[in-house]
Amino acid sequence: MLTKAGIRTNKGQYILDVGCGDGGDCEFLSENAPAIVVGIDIELHPDWTNTKRGNLHFAVTDACQLPFPNEAFVIICEKRRLRQANQSSALLE
Repeated sequence: MLTKAGIRTNKGQYILDVGCGDGGDCEFLSENAPAIVVGIDIELHPDWTNTKRGNLHFAVTDACQLPFPNEAFVIICEKRRLRQANQSSALLE
């Protein structure tokens, strides 16, 4: 599905899912892309502990203060959280 959409990643690249919730989209991405998928949310979700994929990681963090270097991710996914952010310009950095 990702390749049909023209989305290609390589092993060793990173995909970020902002506001990942239960991690369902992260699991889909990690199953369909060779990249490392990082899901972040402001709260720990209980479903994260059920994930056993080596290329999938979760972190509790504020999307406006990411603990990752600039340009660390080749793809950033977000479905619903940007409208909730008070500092949306920080997300664009």
